[in-house]
Amino acid sequence: MNRTQRMQRLAPVWALVATLLLSACGWHLRGNIDLPDRISPIYVQGTSDLAPLNQRLERALEASGTAITRDPTEAASTLRVVADDSGRRVLSVNSQGKALEYELYEGITFTLVDRDGTELAPPQRVSSQRPLLEPELETLGKHREEEEMRRAMRDDLVDRILGRLRTQLR
Repeated sequence: MNRTQRMQRLAPVWALVATLLLSACGWHLRGNIDLPDRISPIYVQGTSDLAPLNQRLERALEASGTAITRDPTEAASTLRVVADDSGRRVLSVNSQGKALEYELYEGITFTLVDRDGTELAPPQRVSSQRPLLEPELETLGKHREEEEMRRAMRDDLVDRILGRLRTQLR
């Protein structure tokens, strides 16, 4: 039996060993975050229904088993978006004063209250920053790259919000 055949025979064994080691250390794939049933249905206040961040937030809440309501009187809790900001800052310029590098940023300040107005999660801010190199050429490609980076940053913010809520609502 040559080396390749031995490796092919041992591949399932190594996969099992790796799975056991990863499960023993507590590592798991990023997936849905379970939130308590007591906050469902939830009303998301402070963002436009069509805003990309709001859409991602509502999808993630639904994936976590939390119902969404459009009527605040039906809500068991309200996720209030107090502030939502995004933009970009110049990080570096060339000798002609043209921007070479930007920092993209997205941030959100939120709080969670129950139907009586009792604070379940205090006001807190989550933010994300990423650098974007801006060469003088390829502007169309860079525009798409910026859009994709912003989408990933919003996904990161939503994950952080749900993670904080899960921790604080235990």
